[in-house]
Amino acid sequence: MRMKTVVLLLLGTLVVEVILVVGFVLTKSWWVPVVAPTVAISPSRSTSDAEQILKEKLDNYSKRADDIQKLLSLLLTLTTIYTIAVAVSAYASVQNNLREAEKGIQRLDTIIENSRDVIPKQIEELERQTLYTRRIAVATAISQFPEKKETYKDVQETFVKLLMDMRTGAYATDPMLNQQIAHLYIALERFRDAEQVMTTFIERKRGRGESHDKAITDAFYDRACWRALQWPSADSEKQTGLKRGIRLDLARAFKLDNSLQEEARKDRQFKCLENEDWFKALLR
Repeated sequence: MRMKTVVLLLLGTLVVEVILVVGFVLTKSWWVPVVAPTVAISPSRSTSDAEQILKEKLDNYSKRADDIQKLLSLLLTLTTIYTIAVAVSAYASVQNNLREAEKGIQRLDTIIENSRDVIPKQIEELERQTLYTRRIAVATAISQFPEKKETYKDVQETFVKLLMDMRTGAYATDPMLNQQIAHLYIALERFRDAEQVMTTFIERKRGRGESHDKAITDAFYDRACWRALQWPSADSEKQTGLKRGIRLDLARAFKLDNSLQEEARKDRQFKCLENEDWFKALLR
């Protein structure tokens, strides 16, 4: 039974009871016994007349008693109906609560079931990010060790391998990871390897359609730096290739961010090119 039906039934029952009570009060006046006036029975009245009057009075009392009994029976019936309606309403409310509780339990079971798949993935991602952060921090520190210190080379070589192992998936085009690998190669004086790291990074960025963001701009500039570091030890043929690469990288970097032109004037990694006319032309 719907709650609306139960409420309507209760209201109807109450209205009926109010009407009956009002009716009972209104009929109270005739229920109160009326004292019959004393009638002097003359000797001329017959005994049969007296019996008839008494019989009428008894009939009236009997009729009123029957009416009262019927009213009481009706009130008792209505009270019973009211009690049943209240019980039905309470039962319906309990059933509704049980159904809602069952739905809540089902939703909770669904959440728990989904969490069984989600939580391990979140833990795995957290562990991966923690490993990434730890290795980047250490790599940043050891890439700043003084150059030509044989004591640190083993550590730097180890971290190059660790970072290269992470250079897949979500970190394939991670700017920080790729820059730290390049910086470690620079600390190891492996300038050609540092250049190749930036070349691979640029190719991957282009493959994802990311050719104009800040990371690829910095990659062009950094690759020009790593090529410039190879200039002093290169022969004339190698310098020709380096010259072409440096000019192209700096032209792209300056086009994407013209503030890098001023930075190149002060960058010590271009110190070996400061007397080259083609380099001076780039800075102008």
